[in-house]
Amino acid sequence: MIENDLKAAFNEIHAEQSLKKETKQFIYNKIYKNDKIENKNYYKNHYNNKKIVKCITAVACCIMALLGVSGYYTYNTPAAVISFDINPSIELEVNIFDKIINVTSYNSEGQSIVDEISLKNKNYIVAINEILKNEKIVSFLQSGNNVEILVAGKDESKSDKMRACLLSETGIADENIHCSNWDNMTAAHSEGLSCGKYQLYLQLQSENPSITIEDIKNLSMKEIKEMLQNTTINDSGENMDMDCDSSCGNGSGHKHQHGHKGNAQY
Repeated sequence: MIENDLKAAFNEIHAEQSLKKETKQFIYNKIYKNDKIENKNYYKNHYNNKKIVKCITAVACCIMALLGVSGYYTYNTPAAVISFDINPSIELEVNIFDKIINVTSYNSEGQSIVDEISLKNKNYIVAINEILKNEKIVSFLQSGNNVEILVAGKDESKSDKMRACLLSETGIADENIHCSNWDNMTAAHSEGLSCGKYQLYLQLQSENPSITIEDIKNLSMKEIKEMLQNTTINDSGENMDMDCDSSCGNGSGHKHQHGHKGNAQY
């Protein structure tokens, strides 16, 4: 097509044949060959651009997948555990976003409550308040039982912050909300106990080393506290008796000395 146009155009020009031929060849090379080169470069660049786009898309997909996996793992990793004990014994695993990611019951009473309330993915304050409103929990509280809350976190400052929030948002008394550490939580779980009950067991055992896990496993928190109170009272009584015996023995000696001094003075 281009060659025919060039021939037609040059037929109208009067010049030497050699000059016309060279000029026509020069123009043909510039137009036709350059066009082929440009087309070739265009397709080559277009192909390379498509490869780059594909690579970028693949990398973006990998990054999104990694972020998704990382986000899922982060959300489902516990940062703290809240132990809720009356006689129903329940534990709530809380993530770094203060959401409940797992709920565990440690006795049949706790399980009956867990079956009635949906707690997962709720803020821990909301979850605790929902448990407190449960009819069975209300009945336990009205029977003179006190709820015991224990927070065991991987980060001590996180535990303290959660305790403060529970204190201000749930109406539970200060003396009934405690903090513990992650190691105690792990030890409690290895014994099949909630953190709260295990913490009370440790206090009881420090007063009476003969007490075992089996002795308190099926007791309510109120019953364990009564055991602890009785043990403390008995120990105090024994200590008072020992002190009395000791002081009485020394006292008779002192009396004797004071008597001599008194006679001397008189």
